[in-house]
Amino acid sequence: MTHVSLLYHEGREGDHSESETESLEQQVVGFLGSKGISVDRSDIEACHTLPTRTKGATPVIIIRFTNRKNQISILKQGRKLKGTEVYINEHLTRRNGHSAKFGSYSLMNLESNTIMDIQLVQSNEVGGSYHMEKEGLKRCLDHLEANRFKADYIVTDRHPQIQKYLRERNITQFYDVWHFEKGLSKKLEKASHKEDILKKWLQSIKNHAYWCATSSTTGPEKVAKWTSLLNHLENVYDHEDPLFPKCLHPERASRDPNKWLQPGSVALHKAEKLLLNKRVLKDVAKLSHHHQTSSLESFHSLILRFAPKNVFFPFMGMLCRLYLASMHHNENASRVQATTSAGQAVYKVVYPKAKMGEGVVKPVKTDPTFNYVHDLMRLLMEVFEDPTSFDEEMKTPHPSRPFGRKYTHSEG
Repeated sequence: MTHVSLLYHEGREGDHSESETESLEQQVVGFLGSKGISVDRSDIEACHTLPTRTKGATPVIIIRFTNRKNQISILKQGRKLKGTEVYINEHLTRRNGHSAKFGSYSLMNLESNTIMDIQLVQSNEVGGSYHMEKEGLKRCLDHLEANRFKADYIVTDRHPQIQKYLRERNITQFYDVWHFEKGLSKKLEKASHKEDILKKWLQSIKNHAYWCATSSTTGPEKVAKWTSLLNHLENVYDHEDPLFPKCLHPERASRDPNKWLQPGSVALHKAEKLLLNKRVLKDVAKLSHHHQTSSLESFHSLILRFAPKNVFFPFMGMLCRLYLASMHHNENASRVQATTSAGQAVYKVVYPKAKMGEGVVKPVKTDPTFNYVHDLMRLLMEVFEDPTSFDEEMKTPHPSRPFGRKYTHSEG
């Protein structure tokens, strides 16, 4: 379903009877119509207010439309409400998955673990939230090229728009293994509901995806190692592909012969259908053997500390918070592992949600520093003392160069 939030209501919030809901729909349709925004009540599937925590606060009206086309049409007409005290926005829920008001795109140098550029895109700039990711990447790459940087390759997820766009710009693209493994794992878990024997192999299949990527240098080699997995599930270690004719691990007599998938079995058929799918093989060939995007995912988690998703920020406020997050990350990107007074490395056990409660040992880093705050305060005082020398910078909200301090320019 598609949801829109409307900050406008003069009645009480909370649960509504059927007659109150109809009255609320009439108020919304009537008000929007008076502003030149046409809404048909038959396009509204549900309409209600959200409870407020503060007494007397203006509640938000949630409107659920019957299809996304109607929702996008309303969002595009939101500018007609300018000058009123009513704001219209795409509603953030777990079902929707993300807030589509803004989209930020970060470009990280995976060798130095630093943010090179970050762009903020507003959905109404590009005709909808679906196009924000491509526009963010375009602006990042244009910004780097304007500063004489050239990307040798880029590691991303498997977003179709991004794939096509990078092909058009003749930029080599690799896929992050975690995103590939995550998508495939969901399909394998669904297929293994009635096949317990296949469920036992799920973790090994995930590990094999990482090994294929990190132990190979070419696409055909990755594919050869990946396709050998089906033979391995049948307890066969010799393969037809000359690029990987035999498994590298030592052969051992199995203590449990029932763990292997039997030829002609339903479990083997399901595994073959998923693992040897044409699109899967095409994606395996492009798995990154250089770097993964785990550092970038950590940066995205850091952004939430500066810009929580449950708080609305205006465009400039959001942009400033993204810049602060980038400066904090870059300053602390090279923190070393903490040690005890005896010089021993410190570790901790964490239980990430993605691991379904499974513990993971991670090194503990030294405490972060905040020197960038002092630099900003010093710059602020310089602006106060002589604002005229910063006139040009004040006119340009976007930075004139990437965030990192030390980069090597390409000639040309």
